[in-house]
Amino acid sequence: MIKKILKPFFKIRNYWQYISFNEMAVLYISKNMRVFAVKLTSTFSLIYIYKFVHSIWIIPVCILIYYIAKFIGSMIAFFYISKNGPKHGMLLANILFIPALVLMASMGIFGKEMGLIVALISAVFKGISVSVENLSYNVDFSKAKTAKKVG
Repeated sequence: MIKKILKPFFKIRNYWQYISFNEMAVLYISKNMRVFAVKLTSTFSLIYIYKFVHSIWIIPVCILIYYIAKFIGSMIAFFYISKNGPKHGMLLANILFIPALVLMASMGIFGKEMGLIVALISAVFKGISVSVENLSYNVDFSKAKTAKKVG
C-alpha cells in the first residue's frame, strides 16, 4: 500500500528525461542559431538605421516599437498557436521574418523620410516574428507526449 501511494511521486513525468542527449542538443542548437541570427540582424539593423538617419533618437524609438510589436504579437500568437499548433507557429514566425529583412534591405531605395517608416515597419514585423517563434518554441518544448507522462 505504501508503494502504491509513493509510486506517483517517484515516477518520471517529463518527456525530456527519456530522450537522448543528441535530440536535446539538436533542439538547443537550433534555438541558439535562431536567437543568434535574430540578435545579429537586429544589431546591424540599428547600426544601419543610425547611419541612414544620422540621429541617435531613432534607436530608442525603433526598440520601443519592436517591444510594443512583440507584446501585441504574443497576444496574436496565443490564439494562433492554440488553434494551429506550435509547428505552424514556427513556420509563421519564419515567414514573418522575411518581410522584416526585405524591408531593411530596401530602406535605402525609399529615401530618408520613407526609409525611416520602412525601418519602423520592419521593426513591427521583427517583433511579431520573434514573439510568435518564442511562444511556439516554449509550447512545443513543454508538451506532454502521453497521458502517463503528464506532470
